[in-house]
This record gives sequence, structure tokens and C-alpha cells, in this order.
Amino acid sequence: KAVRLLVDRMDREDIHFPLHLGVTEAGNGEDGRMKSAVGIGALLSDGLGDTIRVSLSEEPEAEVPVARKLVDYVMQRQNHSPIDGQQFPGFSPFSTDRRETDAVWNIGGDFLPVVISDRSRIDNMGINPHFLPDYIYTGSRVPENFPKGMKSIVDFAYWREGIDRYPLFAADEIGYLKTCTAQVKFLRLSYPQLTSEMISLLKEEPKLVVILTTDHLNGVGEQRAFFHALLNADCRVP
Repeated sequence: KAVRLLVDRMDREDIHFPLHLGVTEAGNGEDGRMKSAVGIGALLSDGLGDTIRVSLSEEPEAEVPVARKLVDYVMQRQNHSPIDGQQFPGFSPFSTDRRETDAVWNIGGDFLPVVISDRSRIDNMGINPHFLPDYIYTGSRVPENFPKGMKSIVDFAYWREGIDRYPLFAADEIGYLKTCTAQVKFLRLSYPQLTSEMISLLKEEPKLVVILTTDHLNGVGEQRAFFHALLNADCRVP
């Protein structure tokens, strides 16, 4: 937020100094790398920053590969295909408020973000009691060794009604939404699929949760365009 405020003030004053980005003493190991990626990467994705410094609680030579990966990530997304989006007039890059959504079961509204573990391509259904997901996505199967008491998400074509079992619809399966009796219905969508008709459906279906996907080279930008489209349509689907 501080960097964005600085850039805003510089723009208003017609000052154009280069910016150096860094997260001081982010830590070591995986935690330090994640903090650096989130803190620096979010600003680079906004087009902010001219030099970066990754600061880990490790030997200096361990910092350069992390910094190089961040720069490469952004550079590889240059000259991507245009994203046809329209910014929501009320959007503020300085606000940290969450987008307001309707609650569907334990998702959206005032609930904390849920964690979905993707086990669709692995047979291991074991879970760490210290890191329990809220849902486990199993794809086209319901494994016999599925942990008792856990909520599962299954592709709609293979879904059968059951306790703590919820369907995941594809965009071409929306005709089955209204007849489905599940308490929560997940719908996999990408920005190109977000037509005006689709937005109308999202606003009408009260038990729907969107699983947002992207295969665009600039995935961050395309997913942001998706959220702005929802805001412009006053669509509160989680």
C-alpha cells in the first residue's frame, strides 16, 4: 500500500524516479521466499518497480536465484494478448477491503477464505491433522480411502448425492444447475466464459460458488478483469 500511495503522489506531482522494491528480512526457507514473492510480485504485476532486492535470513548467494525467478516471471509475460476488461469505477488500489459476496454454506460473506486441496491426480488421500483443508477435490472419482468427515468436490458427471459431497460443473454443464439439489454447487469458469448470460445465471443461482481458472499468459491480469466484470454487474457470487 505504501508503494502504491508513493506512486500515486509521484504521478500527481509529475515526478518519475525509478523505484526499488524489497521485503526486508523476509525470513528463510519457504516462508521467506513466499513473503518475497507476494510482496514484490504483487507490485511487479501492477507494473511498479525498476529494481528489486530479495532479503532472506540466509547466505546472500541464496537470494539472487529468488530475485531472478521473480523478474523472469514478469518478463515472460510481456507482449501477451490483450485483455478486454473494464475497470470498476469504485475500485481503489489502496484499499485492502475484501470484495463483498453472498455466503454459500461456509464460503463467502463474512467467512474466512476456505482451502481446497486438489487430489484429482494423486491416490494419496492422507491428510495432516495440523493442516486440514476445508474441501478435497477428487476429480472424476470418489476414492474408497477418502477421509471420513471431510468435504469432497467431484466433477458433476461423476457426482452422486451424498453427505459432504458437492458437484463441480463445467461451463457447458450449466443446464443441469437448477435441477441439482446439492447445498453447494461449484462452477469452473474463466474470464472468456463470463458472458452477460453467464453473469445473469450467477446472480440468479443462490447456491453457486465460482472456481476461477485461467490459461492466459498474464493470468493475474485476466483474473482481475473477471473480478472487475463482477463488480460492474453488482454480482456477489463467491
